[in-house]
Amino acid sequence: MSSVVKLLLEIIRQSHRNRTETRESIFSTDSEGIAEIVYSSIWRKQMKSGIRTRLNLIIPGCLLLVIAGSVPPEQANASFPATSETRCGWFSNPTPGNASLHDRVAEWIIGVQGGHQAEGDWPEFSARQWVETNGHYGYGCACLRVQANSRTHEVSRIEKAQARPLSACRKDNALKHWGFK
Repeated sequence: MSSVVKLLLEIIRQSHRNRTETRESIFSTDSEGIAEIVYSSIWRKQMKSGIRTRLNLIIPGCLLLVIAGSVPPEQANASFPATSETRCGWFSNPTPGNASLHDRVAEWIIGVQGGHQAEGDWPEFSARQWVETNGHYGYGCACLRVQANSRTHEVSRIEKAQARPLSACRKDNALKHWGFK
């Protein structure tokens, strides 16, 4: 017998010695030096069952890894395709490039200076609909039809924007906790 076959036979013997007591293994070598492994019927059933179980776990796991590896990084964090929803509340533009909408649910990020900026136009406010807090920056009341990520509260697209009277937001008790006046 070649040294490779002897080594493989020894590895098989060692691994079978470590198995459970419910099997029997008999190792013998025929006249041509080919190793034969004879198992009891219980061991054969366990082996078939074990292999099937492992394959049933390995194959779907490999498919999942292949699928996960094929998703581009920019789409990995994306949620399902955004649906349009109308959100009304305080539209805040405190400084250049920073804007958000504070509604009953959360603060929805529209733009961050030097970072994320939602596509679409912001609402246009008249002087009576806008409160200046920092030069011409400030806040007003608005309704926006947007596409947004409900997990991160980031607006990706503004489809329609309409300014509203300040009184509409001031009268809404659900918006008072944001502190706009």
